[in-house]
Amino acid sequence: MTAERRNTLLALGGFAAILAMATGAALWSHRALSQRGGIREINARDVEVQIHGASLQIWSNDEVRQWVVAEVSAELMQVSKDGNYIRAGTIDPIVFYRDGEPYLRGRAETADYDQTAKGGKQLNLFGGVTLEQVAGQFTLRTDEIYYQGASDLVVCPRPASIQFGDYTIKTSTLSVNIAEGLLKCPNRVVVTTSEGAMLIANHAEGYLHEKVLALLGNVVANVTVGEVERVARKQSDRPAPEKPSPSDGNKWSKLGTNLDEHTRLRVVTKSMEYNMDTKLADCPSHVIIRTADGVASADSARLEEEAVHLEGNVQAHVAMDEKTGMVHIATPRIDYSVPNDEFVAPETVSVTTRDGEFQCGSARVLPSQGRVELRGGVKGQVSVP
Repeated sequence: MTAERRNTLLALGGFAAILAMATGAALWSHRALSQRGGIREINARDVEVQIHGASLQIWSNDEVRQWVVAEVSAELMQVSKDGNYIRAGTIDPIVFYRDGEPYLRGRAETADYDQTAKGGKQLNLFGGVTLEQVAGQFTLRTDEIYYQGASDLVVCPRPASIQFGDYTIKTSTLSVNIAEGLLKCPNRVVVTTSEGAMLIANHAEGYLHEKVLALLGNVVANVTVGEVERVARKQSDRPAPEKPSPSDGNKWSKLGTNLDEHTRLRVVTKSMEYNMDTKLADCPSHVIIRTADGVASADSARLEEEAVHLEGNVQAHVAMDEKTGMVHIATPRIDYSVPNDEFVAPETVSVTTRDGEFQCGSARVLPSQGRVELRGGVKGQVSVP
């Protein structure tokens, strides 16, 4: 650090926050919203310094060393006489550091630094807050952020969104541990893609740099027709599957599908680990999938872009055409192809149709084509009308 820059900085308390100084006096500073319910306005007489074009560094320390954890550059900064409060206006940029290197960079309308905040010194950002990861993996947007340097925690107490390429995460409150890259969303979370696929959960957490989310509590995943068509275009030259009509989607409402014309597949479970890079999801608890023509349940499932693999006590009920009627399947495993809308049971399976009950080595059910294929030592009894 040059002598000129050192002279522009003012150490502030246990964080050792440092501020660029110039001449002038003026208007206000106020206590940050660390305790909701009261903004304490600082009278102009209490303002010690007003600075134009300044920077503020916030430091953390242990018994051996100290290091910078955040830096704010602003058009205007104001400091109270006791040095406990600083307000900065038109913030660009704000930088949060991780292991001494820039980790998040962004902007905000105003910033407050409060040495007397409940729970420790705190930097608060307000108004149009945008923080981008320097490595370019994600962008965080909200209207209010509290940063607690002692815990290295960025807290968003108001609705926030995080953009990961094709994914958008929205929730009412969240926190990010900068040191660990750990995201926590204690309230309802909605994850969407540009093609309309959606994940909903009561709460979630995950590691941002790994793009892995653990979704918990009443987890629902909706795969739309648009997402199916995107996968079909990506995987092969085969034509995209036809969109189910509203009548098809509601025809078998007694199965509990209740899918609208835009939803191709719905997955319901209690927990899911989803990787936004590989688009793979593991559901270790009881899971139910719903299609326009059927319902299947299992002890666990693994989701891929093109398929859902159901394992353990799998029960499926598939509505075929009027001639074939309802097909019931019991088996240890079912693979459901999303683009082809087909159920494949590769292991020993029991199949019940209008014509009778059969046991065989494997089975394939294509509701859109009204076909049931049984293979491998088929045994059963045909019902005679």
